[in-house]
Amino acid sequence: KKKRSSSASTSTAASTKKKKATTTTTKKSTKKTPVKKENGKKKAAPKKEVKGLKQLDKSERISHAMQAYLWWNADDPPKGQQWCKMEHAGVSFPEGYEPHGVKMRYDGKEVDLTPVEEEAATFFAAMDPDGMHLGNSKTAPIFKKNFFTDFKAILGKNHVIKDFKKCDFAPITAHLDEQKIVRKAITDAERKQNKN
Repeated sequence: KKKRSSSASTSTAASTKKKKATTTTTKKSTKKTPVKKENGKKKAAPKKEVKGLKQLDKSERISHAMQAYLWWNADDPPKGQQWCKMEHAGVSFPEGYEPHGVKMRYDGKEVDLTPVEEEAATFFAAMDPDGMHLGNSKTAPIFKKNFFTDFKAILGKNHVIKDFKKCDFAPITAHLDEQKIVRKAITDAERKQNKN
């Protein structure tokens, strides 16, 4: 009889555990939806609908990515030919540099520059002093040093300009600012005539 009572007590203990488990799950599942009050009346909050966006697994993502042109599976072009078909939006070449003839100053004196030298000087003069390159106190000295190294290579060894601190690009900058004002003042009809 003792054996029966111990087995009966274990079975009752197991059944109470099951009851506790079911009651805890029911407690969790019976959460109340938040209630909003409007003008003193209780209103149930609308249920959020989960959008059923299709989630792609790894193999689907790879196959989707592989829909692009598979150049490694394409047939080889005939010998001596690089491709069979080419699509291109068009070639755009920048207009050649037109010298403006404005002289920069070095150590207070005007300096004559060749068109290539003038183009490099104009590049630096067009830089915004508050812009990305010259406006940053950390990168400005590096940018100036790199520019002057390239500028000296264009100028050559026997040129008058030797020190960047003595260079004054203000006349070229003033000329470029004048050109911007002139371009803004041109009407649309004049722009069309200039293009033709």
